[in-house]
Amino acid sequence: MNILGIRCSSKEFSFAIIAGKQDSSKLLESGTIAFPKGYSDSDCLKWFYQEIGGLIAKHKIGGIGVKGAEPMAMKGKAYGARMEKEGMIFLQASQNGIKYAKRKVKGTIAKDLGLKGKGKYIETKADFSSIPEYEKSNGNIQEAIQIGVSMLN
Repeated sequence: MNILGIRCSSKEFSFAIIAGKQDSSKLLESGTIAFPKGYSDSDCLKWFYQEIGGLIAKHKIGGIGVKGAEPMAMKGKAYGARMEKEGMIFLQASQNGIKYAKRKVKGTIAKDLGLKGKGKYIETKADFSSIPEYEKSNGNIQEAIQIGVSMLN
């Protein structure tokens, strides 16, 4: 099953398509795409909804993991915009029959990777060596990879 891992911010989103098992995962595609400028809020959400739908169709996605905001980041206008975008992801999951869709924070990701439930262990003890591109990726793509791998069995 292919997993779509997503990390949203207020200005862009990063994604990773992951296949395989946790100990032998493979990165099929990843990237960071900026949200369009000059769009109304509703047109930007529509655009994002269509982008997610395109990734689901192209890669035959069976599960979606969304990197949730950590508690300290849960405030302000940027947080509200991020939540709206995450809503579009879960709407696409529902409309495409994807029942395995989760929102996770670092502690949950660490726990699902077999580590203690603290986010710091992702940085120090998690092994992503089966994905050669991991070390070269920026932080947001790394987070998308982390959540994608954590969703694998």
